[in-house]
Order: sequence, then structure tokens, then C-alpha cells
Amino acid sequence: MLIITHNIRKREFKSNQIPGEKLKTIINSIEKGIFTYIKGQKLPKRANLIKIYATTNAGAIRLLFLLDRLSLDVFLLFFRNKNDKIGNNMTIKNPHFQKVLNLHLDIISEDLNNGNFDTYPISTKNFPI
Repeated sequence: MLIITHNIRKREFKSNQIPGEKLKTIINSIEKGIFTYIKGQKLPKRANLIKIYATTNAGAIRLLFLLDRLSLDVFLLFFRNKNDKIGNNMTIKNPHFQKVLNLHLDIISEDLNNGNFDTYPISTKNFPI
């Protein structure tokens, strides 16, 4: 299941809706199962960060998700242009990335506790887990 919390949606898309073509890019990118694990701090025990590169009509983007290894649920953390301060360097060595990542993890936790999220079915059959 893809889970996108309301406050992450507002931060990453600056609106209450995700444009259809961007949602399609998110889902298609996840379902391909081609991603890179990256390190992070303050992650839940059974979770990993996964980074995905995608190309859209608007250009190259970087996606980052929190993957629950047990349920295979994925939580959107970032949807960024590759030239963005975060999209350009999604590693814990980037202090700006680490700061915003920690903020986004807190936002997800709060939104989940308050029921402020949407879910989308996805296939995880291609996940290399």
C-alpha cells in the first residue's frame, strides 16, 4: 500500500491534491521495484529508506519513501526535482536533507496518529526484499 499523509502532500505538492500525472509517476516508480536503499537516522525498527530516480515530461525527479519491510507499505517522504537542494543530494551527509527528513518523519507519525492520510493500492511483487 502506498500511503501519502496530508501534510507531506501539502509540503511536496503545495496543494491539497497530487496532479494525476505525478501520482501515476509515483505509483509506476514504486511498482517497478528498482530502488536504492539509503541510510537514515531515527528510522522505525523495521523500516528502510528507498530512493527512486524517475524521468517525467517536466524533467528528472527524485523520490524518497519509507518502506515498512514487514507490511511492504511505502510512505512518501519526498518528490523533488533533481536540482532541488534535497533532490540533488539525498544522503545523510547533506545536512539540509537530514534536517528535512527528520521533520518529514515526525510529520508522517503525527498524520498517521490523526488519521490524516490517503492510501493507494500498489503491487510489490517486484520488490527486491
